Amino acid sequence: MCWILLQAKLLASKIFCFYSNLSEFASNQRHYDWSLRSVKIVLLAAGALMRRDPELEEEAIVMATLRDMNVSKIVAEDLDIFRTLLTSLFPGTDPPEAYDSDLDGSVNDAIVQRDLWPDSGFIRQVSGSWSIHTYGIHMARDEMWCAVLRRLDP
Repeated sequence: MCWILLQAKLLASKIFCFYSNLSEFASNQRHYDWSLRSVKIVLLAAGALMRRDPELEEEAIVMATLRDMNVSKIVAEDLDIFRTLLTSLFPGTDPPEAYDSDLDGSVNDAIVQRDLWPDSGFIRQVSGSWSIHTYGIHMARDEMWCAVLRRLDP
């Protein structure tokens, strides 16, 4: 199914500005990837969100997708930069949080079964990583994803 952004030029410049500024101002992390591969994944996920919720405004779709596809790989010291960039590029836009209660419940159960502490931040990162993984990013290279796999493998 094809989808078209009516504000494509404006939103493309915001996506470019977002990734350019993250590249410049965020700390240098080995797992950060602000390349065209990230843009492709954001566009694929935005299309899926647009099909799932056609009533959302285009800016809200792009902002939610940038947030949801990137927040799980952002380290704590870069979260303020990340959030500031999103709110300054999309002022007044407040898209709904992506939340998959079934996935979060399954992650929580897997953590508890292995006698680990079910930290909500960790569960959110795992859920976010899984969302990214479903859109084709090879998360096995990401150290956090590898750590999750090592911890959850019996």
